Formats: sequence, C-alpha cells, structure tokens
Amino acid sequence: MIDNQSVDIKGPLLGVLSAHSSNPEEDLFLLGCDMLLIEIKFLEKLIRSFRADDTFDAYIFKTKFRVKIPIDL
Repeated sequence: MIDNQSVDIKGPLLGVLSAHSSNPEEDLFLLGCDMLLIEIKFLEKLIRSFRADDTFDAYIFKTKFRVKIPIDL
C-alpha cells in the first residue's frame, strides 16, 4: 500500500485513509493498537451485528454505565 499523497495528514490516519481511498467500496475493520485486551466475544458480536445490518457507519458498544471506545467499520 502506498500512502495517498493527496491528503495532508500524517501518522496512522494516513494509512487508514490510503487504504480506504484505494478500495472505497470495501468495508474496513479497524481496531486500535491500544485495545490489546478486547475480548474475542465482543469482536464476534460486532461481526455478527454487521452481517445482520451493514447500513451503519459505526458500531459502538455501550453498557448500562458508559459508552465503550468506538470501533469503526
């Protein structure tokens, strides 16, 4: 993958935007590198939810007490 030079952004976001611009019709599954302890069951639930309804731009988990860190697709 070659970085998209048409955007004036540096760092990890440049990689994400470059991947998206080279495949705009494909969905991306992004997980922050600081989310090492995320449980597999949450990822499986997210994938099942996406397969059931892929019309959302982002899927965000929440509990009774707080919203979890967003995971974007």
